[in-house]
Amino acid sequence: MGMTIWLNVRTGEKHESDGADRSAIIDLQEQIDFLATSLGVEPLSTFFDETDLRYNMDEGEEFEESDNGWPASAAIWHDPKNVLLTVESLCNHLESNQNAITETDGWGQDDVLEDLTTLVPGLKAAAAAERTVHLLVVM
Repeated sequence: MGMTIWLNVRTGEKHESDGADRSAIIDLQEQIDFLATSLGVEPLSTFFDETDLRYNMDEGEEFEESDNGWPASAAIWHDPKNVLLTVESLCNHLESNQNAITETDGWGQDDVLEDLTTLVPGLKAAAAAERTVHLLVVM
């Protein structure tokens, strides 16, 4: 079973995941982060959160047992405008520079661009609603 990225939006102590499969972002994370840094924006992995992984593999009893999953306060949240700046910078560069990402494990630049593009509407909506977000790493 592979890893993927979901966009999570926080509303108070609740959060909603979009559940979209963005596996290319995980598998090509190092290249994406290197590209973001070279573009002068935050690496995309800066906005990753692994709370769900910690919750599901909780052996140290970090989390209380709950039917509702982990509490939003356990995660790290970000201003969606900051995430959007990175995502849009990456998208713009990838659209105009065809060999910016090297194909790895069957994932290529088009896959990364598609994954990044699917984040934009949710990030814009979260920004307009003054919510916080993170890119949740899930298995």
